Amino acid sequence: MQIQSFDRPTLRTLGAEIEVALREVAKRHGLHLTMKGGRFDATTYTPKFEFATISQGGNAETREASAFKQWAKAFGLEPSDLNATIQHKGHKYKIVGANPNAKRMPILLTRSDGRGVKMGADYVRFLLGRHPSGVVIPKEPPFTP
Repeated sequence: MQIQSFDRPTLRTLGAEIEVALREVAKRHGLHLTMKGGRFDATTYTPKFEFATISQGGNAETREASAFKQWAKAFGLEPSDLNATIQHKGHKYKIVGANPNAKRMPILLTRSDGRGVKMGADYVRFLLGRHPSGVVIPKEPPFTP
């Protein structure tokens, strides 16, 4: 099949084929591949992919993961919190990185269903059970008759 012009359905199919081919190359070289979308018009398509090295623990060393390790202390977290799992509203979340340029929600997480989520550093610290010293947060509100 020869492509005459680019549209979204065509690019979904083409992008999936390109991703499969590049995954083989990434696997051969011990890299992690992430498809990041791309740009197109009627006659050109510029796909965007990200290759990342894989750490000793088997996790991808993405730009966001490196930023988390670098900026974790500034957010009141530990670099070892990267890839930590937290529970929130019936879902499990894994800390995958940080965007230090984001003021309100700099911590990047992946939900158990694969969806990317952003949260504030204070809230992530709370979910990890790290509270400011001396502050006790009760599990339930006090009973008032």
